[in-house]
Amino acid sequence: MSKKNIILFSFLGLISGLLSWFAFGSSGGSENSNFFLVYGPGWIFGLVISSHIYFLYRKYLYFHITYIFISIGAYYVALKLFFLLNNENSSTAALFTAGLVGGLILAGGLRLKYPIKIEHLLLVAILGGLAGIIKPDLGIFPIWQTIVSTAIGFSLYKTSTTRIGI
Repeated sequence: MSKKNIILFSFLGLISGLLSWFAFGSSGGSENSNFFLVYGPGWIFGLVISSHIYFLYRKYLYFHITYIFISIGAYYVALKLFFLLNNENSSTAALFTAGLVGGLILAGGLRLKYPIKIEHLLLVAILGGLAGIIKPDLGIFPIWQTIVSTAIGFSLYKTSTTRIGI
């Protein structure tokens, strides 16, 4: 994988985030909304990133289909954590924790098939947490998904291609 692919991961994360924002609004709905509305950003991100990784390496088709559900699960857990931890005094902590856990699940899910180093897994998680506390006018999806997909691309780039088996 070349360094140019990291930029492509960034671009695809932005596209995924913008699609999520346009389709589901700035927050993805409330805790009690329709499943499709609440977890839509998870399946959009999973579909976009998993498809790119599959076409990049041409390996593990069934895993990449499963990864879409891992992404939905990551979004589900992050959203539930946010609602559990959120109150007027700690919304930043709730956003950070949700972003951190979402990034950790996404990177950990990829680690099931790709030998992503632990330090890169932690990098994705920490950047996910930091991206979670950014509150742009467009909502969190374009920022969070761009940052996390870039970190995933960087992690895959740093993973030796011989270890991935290419």
